[in-house]
Amino acid sequence: MTELIKQMPISMSDFAQIISDDYLYVDKTNFLANIIRRASDAFFFSRPKRFGKTLTISTLEYLFSGQRDLFKGLAIEKYLDHKKFAPRPVLRLDMSLIKTSAGWPEFQASLANYVKEKAKPLGVEISSDYPGDFALFYLIETLGRQTSNGIAVLIDEFDAPPFRFFGPARPA
Repeated sequence: MTELIKQMPISMSDFAQIISDDYLYVDKTNFLANIIRRASDAFFFSRPKRFGKTLTISTLEYLFSGQRDLFKGLAIEKYLDHKKFAPRPVLRLDMSLIKTSAGWPEFQASLANYVKEKAKPLGVEISSDYPGDFALFYLIETLGRQTSNGIAVLIDEFDAPPFRFFGPARPA
């Protein structure tokens, strides 16, 4: 008898695509469940480059957005009825998409535009007068008031090279 071996998801980081297209998936959701169950309000994942941070962020995005069908048969499935796993608004940010090479003013403008684009599908309108940091704060606060389950703010590529400073460009 010949058994089919599942295809490896090389260079794929979208959890739904891996599960839906039946790629090989090593179930690490039990680790996520343990972290979520024990966490208070925030937690930080730090792993080396190319070690699955984006796939982890994607998995959390689908989990918190309520797409339960993707988790059938996975270790985390038994926890999905727990309050900490309740669906909630999800704000996923990819900091590598924010321009910072010209310093703080460019960072603020780029962040403001990025946050405004992220806010649209979530049904939140952000004033064009808001600088980037305030726009992000306003979006998180507004989403937080819309639900009793809280929100999930998922930040990917927090260590993108041009994003390593929070202030004016530093001299070389």
